[in-house]
Amino acid sequence: MKFLKEKKIILQGIIFVILVVGIVLFSNTLADNDAALRFINTFGYIGVFVFAAVSGFNLLFPIPAIAFLPVLTEAGLNVGIAIVVIGIGMTIGDAVGFWIGTLGQKAIRLRKKEHKILDTLQNIQKKYPRAPLALLGLWAAFAPLPNELMVIPLAVMGYRFVSMMILLFFGNIVFNTFVAFGILHVVDLFI
Repeated sequence: MKFLKEKKIILQGIIFVILVVGIVLFSNTLADNDAALRFINTFGYIGVFVFAAVSGFNLLFPIPAIAFLPVLTEAGLNVGIAIVVIGIGMTIGDAVGFWIGTLGQKAIRLRKKEHKILDTLQNIQKKYPRAPLALLGLWAAFAPLPNELMVIPLAVMGYRFVSMMILLFFGNIVFNTFVAFGILHVVDLFI
């Protein structure tokens, strides 16, 4: 049984690497595409923001907007501004996950059976009130997975919107910076 779990994890890792490589190759192909460049020149940072907000809710559109950075820079957009605009857009997408979590909390309160789930989550919150928020910030900054996997449960637990969105914004900026410049290059900047 343990062997099957390990195989599943390895397979998921391979699929993730293939997806990332595919997205980067697709993005580089788009950089040479006149229609894509015209679109970006027409809509600029507003188009980047809208795309990032949609892709920020990763459960619907699992392609991170930062993957298209080569296209954006080829169209003449500034890398730093693009990273911040993408971070803001992703955070707006994460706010949708928060809203779903708050609706989930209300639905759980209406059903007596699920009170046990909510009670368990709230017990975790009482024992370690700041730990889930710290984990959320680290998740947003370093996990190449949808933020909604953390946002929705934390919203169900009753964490505050503003606290979560601040952490998500800065986490998204860190994540996008690492993706844009490569982890090793970013680390070299500080060493």
